[in-house]
Amino acid sequence: MRKSEVSETLHGLAIKKGDQILIPLYALHRNSLYWDAPDCFNPSRFDGKTRINKYAYLPFGGGKRICIGASFAQMQAQIQLATLLSRFRFSLVEGRTPQPSLSFSLISRNGIHLKAEKIIG
Repeated sequence: MRKSEVSETLHGLAIKKGDQILIPLYALHRNSLYWDAPDCFNPSRFDGKTRINKYAYLPFGGGKRICIGASFAQMQAQIQLATLLSRFRFSLVEGRTPQPSLSFSLISRNGIHLKAEKIIG
């Protein structure tokens, strides 16, 4: 949520000073103006080879109120993911497909059930 500091008209919608504005990150992160096949799981979008509009992906918010732990969280996630992926191969458990549910953040209504097979070698 953000509070409007000035009155403004945006795409024909009047926004008054003091109005609360919600930035719908779930919708933003699936906007076809920014993403090809926006509803598909495609981690290669973030491989560093594709330029991403800095306002199209905001996992930690942005601007003056960006999460102070964003850099640390991203670094920690990469280390943990690299460690796990070097040791295990993951696949979805048959019949247990995650059911996306929009809450304050995106969660799965029925959890995320994965099968982990140890990589030998």
